[in-house]
Amino acid sequence: MVIATLALAHYLLLSELQEKAEAAKAPEPYVITVGESEYEKAERLRKVEAEAKRKREAEEAKKNDRIRGNTRDSELRSTNGANSVRHNDVVRWITFEATAYQAFCNTGCTGVTKTGLDVSNTTQHEGRTIIAVDPAVIPLGSKVSIRLADGRVIEGTAQDTGGDIRGHRIDVLVGSEGQAREFGRQSVKARILGK
Repeated sequence: MVIATLALAHYLLLSELQEKAEAAKAPEPYVITVGESEYEKAERLRKVEAEAKRKREAEEAKKNDRIRGNTRDSELRSTNGANSVRHNDVVRWITFEATAYQAFCNTGCTGVTKTGLDVSNTTQHEGRTIIAVDPAVIPLGSKVSIRLADGRVIEGTAQDTGGDIRGHRIDVLVGSEGQAREFGRQSVKARILGK
């Protein structure tokens, strides 16, 4: 009987403690459901803030580049915008893969460029080396500075295209097969200087 009384007292004590613990427990947090229009407002605000931040950063970069003297007056972009070589009036150096070609070859080189220049006896136009480009990246007629792998700079003019010249590829017109082999295939930096 004593054991039964102690067991009952123990049970009552545990029950009382459990009730007090449940009473002291914090209430469940409220879950607030944001309606679609509220979500759209928040998303629009986030985009506006991101755009403002991007503009501030671009203005700062433009200011810094103008101090260094790396600016141009006109804006030049590729046709699809994704491969833009300019950003907020700053001329950007972009990596290209460069090869060399001759005016006449067995893969379609006819001695006349896409823009109609006769290059059968020259590799230059208006004092610049003729290059073949992808017009979607570098517009035909553009003046281009090309920094070769060895550090030399070629002042080029985009006057031609080529079957294999797609995307970030440049083909430099040279006078002989030996010069083309010597040039080889190399990674270069290029920037568009205007037309």
